[in-house]
Amino acid sequence: MQFEWIVLRSGQRIIASFRQKRQIGAAQAGRALLDASGPLGDD
Repeated sequence: MQFEWIVLRSGQRIIASFRQKRQIGAAQAGRALLDASGPLGDD
């Protein structure tokens, strides 16, 4: 029973870190889009 609890906890941790990586990736992608569209207006 304790083993199942450990697996459940580690599974939640993996999901949490996966969500965090997705948020970071989305933020980096948004920043890249802003950087790409920024200089076009000045040109």
